[in-house]
Amino acid sequence: MSSPGFEYESDDQSKVSKADRKVTEAEVKHIDSETTLTCTCKTSCATARCKCNKSGAGCSPACKCAACINPLNALSSFFADENLRASPCFASWIRAQTKKKSKSKSKKGKRDSEPDFDLESDETREELLCELMGVEDSSEKPEGDVFDEDGMNAEMAAWAVEWGILDMSPERRKEMVDEILAYGLADNGGDFYSFCRGDWAEDMNTSHCTSCGDCQDWREWHCKKCNRCTYGVSLPCQGCGGVSSSYHDL
Repeated sequence: MSSPGFEYESDDQSKVSKADRKVTEAEVKHIDSETTLTCTCKTSCATARCKCNKSGAGCSPACKCAACINPLNALSSFFADENLRASPCFASWIRAQTKKKSKSKSKKGKRDSEPDFDLESDETREELLCELMGVEDSSEKPEGDVFDEDGMNAEMAAWAVEWGILDMSPERRKEMVDEILAYGLADNGGDFYSFCRGDWAEDMNTSHCTSCGDCQDWREWHCKKCNRCTYGVSLPCQGCGGVSSSYHDL
């Protein structure tokens, strides 16, 4: 009988000795938020090729990059906290928006070095606030299980109740906007908003694959040999037969 949450090999797959299976899962390197990142990029730092960008952070004065236009440079102002980094999914979303704007400019024949996408603009913040709240207008009541008073997320449920106060001061409203943006979009090791799925996700069950650029179920892993995600931590990759890093421990 198989254990809940695990998939096991078919008879054909089992013909190859388990001990002979080579681990081909791509290593996921998580850099602690307290670690100072630096890069020496010779280009713009606008993509995940930049070490800082790839880690969900903006470049710092300690970097030796040239002509830096890292779109994540605005995160400290966006989050109102210089120590917060973007969650992997949010960082991918920012890169996609920047790329989209750059392509649009190229089609129009413009050659400005700065991307048009502005993470700090009121329009972008309002768009993201509505996305996280599941509404079209931020004046509406938040929708979704994450805000349910009977749900598992007491913090967001309390946030939703307070958000409904009509005579809230502008100062407190700004603080609450900062709170939900940081909660859902920062790499804080908790629940996060998945742009891939258009909904909130639990970090224990979902992770964002930085190689594929998509949010995946916890049972999926990225095969570096085939350069794609494959299902089943206890199953060999369907492409090359390689296995996950936990395969030999199961």
